[in-house]
Amino acid sequence: QVAMKIKVACFGGGGWGTPVARMVAQSLLRDQKFDQELLLWVNDEIIEGAMLTEIINTTHENPKYMPGLRLPRNLRAVSDAAEAARGADLLIFVERQDVMRRILVEIASCVKRTATAVIMSKDMVEITADKLKFGCQVVSEALKIPAAVLMGGTLAADVAAGHFAEATLGCHSTET
Repeated sequence: QVAMKIKVACFGGGGWGTPVARMVAQSLLRDQKFDQELLLWVNDEIIEGAMLTEIINTTHENPKYMPGLRLPRNLRAVSDAAEAARGADLLIFVERQDVMRRILVEIASCVKRTATAVIMSKDMVEITADKLKFGCQVVSEALKIPAAVLMGGTLAADVAAGHFAEATLGCHSTET
């Protein structure tokens, strides 16, 4: 029996998401438990006459948010959030709160019920008159999957350069 490889998707191709996706894509190549391709959802836009996803996939660089940072060939940028989420076992969210809410609506129906989410967006909170919800709670409720939070004293430029960065992963249970 052949074991299925763990598929990872990353959401957010900005100044923080790009170096995170690079680091994840490089890590996928080092562990045979993982599918080697990383799908990176990018909020597509036109840069000098071409779509950002097309530029990333052909030049292996994100010229708008991380010019000069070489991206691994196993990273593939997509503009369809559902395409990135479909079949993923691990969903990594590195996007602003306003964009995150739109992504969650777009992917809710196609996320595997056995998937896990990791939130790396510092501003993801929901405040109502009687309740405060953090990003992992918002994502977990929207997608009906467990979610964890990865936070720390990290800087995008340091992660992009491959320098040491410290972060803590917080989750509800050890099963996550």
